[in-house]
Amino acid sequence: MDNLTATPPISRASASHGWLWFRNGWQIFMRSPINWLVMCVLLMAGLLVLSMIPVASLLLQIIMPGFSAGLMLAAHALQHNESINIGYLLAGFRRNSNELVTLGVISLIANVLILLIAAMVVAVFGGATFIETLSSMQSDAAPSEEMLGVLLLVLMLVLALSIPLLMALWFAPALVVLNNLKAMTALKTSFAACQRNMIPFLVYGLVGIPLMIAAAIPFGLGFIVLIPVVFCSIYCAWQDVFGETKEN
Repeated sequence: MDNLTATPPISRASASHGWLWFRNGWQIFMRSPINWLVMCVLLMAGLLVLSMIPVASLLLQIIMPGFSAGLMLAAHALQHNESINIGYLLAGFRRNSNELVTLGVISLIANVLILLIAAMVVAVFGGATFIETLSSMQSDAAPSEEMLGVLLLVLMLVLALSIPLLMALWFAPALVVLNNLKAMTALKTSFAACQRNMIPFLVYGLVGIPLMIAAAIPFGLGFIVLIPVVFCSIYCAWQDVFGETKEN
């Protein structure tokens, strides 16, 4: 694939496309449900094992864009009437792998910085109270209102700092493997695309929340289906915003 000299144009989707991404994602999932289920179960199991290993857990964010890219390639193949197999889970590591690793490294560094910023804010505005909050949580003691306030402040700060990072990473793996962008260009383009499509993404989130609640009810087993559908929906959003065809 030739290097692109310019980023792809960013389309503005209408609000209704937020739920259409889920609907079209479901349709792609149903074209090869067994392969999707196997790939995502293997991915979830592998990530769970790695998360239990202290050093390996640090590598999760570095390698995750590669897995995401592989699933984007699988969705792309199905959308173009090609067959897929579970090997697509690793396909991202065979195409623009250096750029995908760069995405992972940037993600890791950004998350570390977010935690450091949150820790600095806690230290300045309520370090002792936050330590008391953690201690009360470990001892099952009821936290005070002040403790809960500090904890809420920390959670809101982490969320506020994480949203821009999520926007930058949302389309980045797809842009690297499907549009052949460099890592930094993909991050900037993804952020701009999410910013330009705030309304459909708000609808997407409003649709996703009840789906997550429904998936969690049967002992969390629904996530085995929801996770691959979400990956397919991300591909559908990429196709809608950047792709060569539009699905309505």
